[in-house]
Amino acid sequence: QFHPVRPLTIARRSYHRASEAERREDLIVATLDCIAEAGIQGATVRQIAARAGVTGGLIRHYFSTKDQMLQAAYRQLMNG
Repeated sequence: QFHPVRPLTIARRSYHRASEAERREDLIVATLDCIAEAGIQGATVRQIAARAGVTGGLIRHYFSTKDQMLQAAYRQLMNG
């Protein structure tokens, strides 16, 4: 007996094209959240990217190094 194959449906998150300022802010907030939860050593670029909902490669568009990202996060925290 023949059973037709149904196409697979893939659940996708809704896509929102954030401005550069919004994306940078999201990355800084995600960095601070990850540091609060896991400490500096535990706040990996991969975890920060996942928290912000972006790829690790996109982080590199905004911050050349993890240290730059950490500095921006601390700067924001200190400026309150």
